[in-house]
Amino acid sequence: FGWRMVFASMIPLTLLAIWRVAKVLRLLPVTTKQRPIDWLGAILLSVSLSSLMSFLTLTGQGHRLAEPTMLLLMGGFVVSTALCIAQERRAPEPIIPPSILSRRGVWVPCVNVTCIFFMLIGLSNMLPIAMQSGGAQSVDEAALRMLPLTLGIPCGAFLAGRWTYRTGASRRVIFTGLSLVLSMLGLMILIPVHAVKPLLFVMGFLGLGSGMVMVTSLVVAQSSVPAQFTGITTAVVACCRTVGSAVGVSTLAAVLFIALRDQAPNEQDLRRLLEIVSTTEAAQAFKAVIIMAFAIAAIPLMTMLAAGREIGAGLRH
Repeated sequence: FGWRMVFASMIPLTLLAIWRVAKVLRLLPVTTKQRPIDWLGAILLSVSLSSLMSFLTLTGQGHRLAEPTMLLLMGGFVVSTALCIAQERRAPEPIIPPSILSRRGVWVPCVNVTCIFFMLIGLSNMLPIAMQSGGAQSVDEAALRMLPLTLGIPCGAFLAGRWTYRTGASRRVIFTGLSLVLSMLGLMILIPVHAVKPLLFVMGFLGLGSGMVMVTSLVVAQSSVPAQFTGITTAVVACCRTVGSAVGVSTLAAVLFIALRDQAPNEQDLRRLLEIVSTTEAAQAFKAVIIMAFAIAAIPLMTMLAAGREIGAGLRH
């Protein structure tokens, strides 16, 4: 059927989602209060993130940090980030309210979500390539073997929701999820890419742990603010999720490119590099990618430990 069917198959699912959401939205009260949109803050945030991701991508492609383009991108990132922070502090309705982010119960879940999506979406893009290049598997086989990771995420979210509802132990749920994620990434570093069954097991529990962290972190953030700020807080967490996903893909691709370039220093194309290097060399390069993902996934655990026991302590019903 080709790639077009991948996108075409999403059309009926999207229409079904629109229909279901529209039915639910009719039941909600409608408010007529108009709020100004912080267009300048949105533009500055977009420029900042675009500059950062372009910088990371070009770094992975072998560009030197002293090149004019690289200096321009880094300068653009620093300046636009500083201007964005200044704008968010003065805007009446900021895109990312500093007063919300200053709450420990919000910024800690934001760190959790950013790092987990960095790892999860980055590996979701890298693992199929690893299975094809390092594990000598076909495209169809690689796609099917991603199912445990994909299905583990909603299972982890459901399990975390039930656990939190029954016990209110959101902190314990997050720590359990993070422990699962780090344990599975540690095993993934040791498991060869061609070892199908162990890899499927690890990917399933990696998705399970990720789902537990994602949904519980969102609930903790929402419960840490007054009711009138719940929507804004949800949007901030969603923004962190998007940023983590985008930066994760760019960064892990850059790590892979740098690791592979040791084998072919003059090659600038990642696809061509994967064709040139041997299966063993490709597998070793992907180990570096997983190690980077492990390091990023360890940040939420350290953040939770440093934040104290009050994070998520108020969710008992």
